[in-house]
Amino acid sequence: LYELGARNFLLHTVPPINRGPYKVQPDRGIEGNDINDFNYRMTELFKDFTLTHDDISVLLFDLNSLFSQVLDDPTSYPQTVNLKNTTGSCKAYESEEVPSIDFKDPSCEYAVDEYFWLDGLHPTYPVHEVHAAQVALALA
Repeated sequence: LYELGARNFLLHTVPPINRGPYKVQPDRGIEGNDINDFNYRMTELFKDFTLTHDDISVLLFDLNSLFSQVLDDPTSYPQTVNLKNTTGSCKAYESEEVPSIDFKDPSCEYAVDEYFWLDGLHPTYPVHEVHAAQVALALA
């Protein structure tokens, strides 16, 4: 991208997907270590890149810390204060388009916007909202 003229970069760390219902590796500790290692390496790479390219602007947004904070305490942000489940998801929301952001399928314990995880890997809209709000603050 730099070679094509890009000079402003927004990068995100990998979120703690090892804390979600979907497991990439059988041992979540190993998976968490791999995520931390990747995030560390990416941070170091872009530190080096900014030192050797004084004509760029780079924001590395720590999505891992943001997700961890919400997973640990959903009341940390107004967008996520109504989350009731931060460890699981409901199958009904994984396989269909939900008709509204607060839809409640009868087979699910909670409405879709009361789960952190939409499926085993992706967050629900309240998590996207807090993410967007925090990125906007960081860019301001």
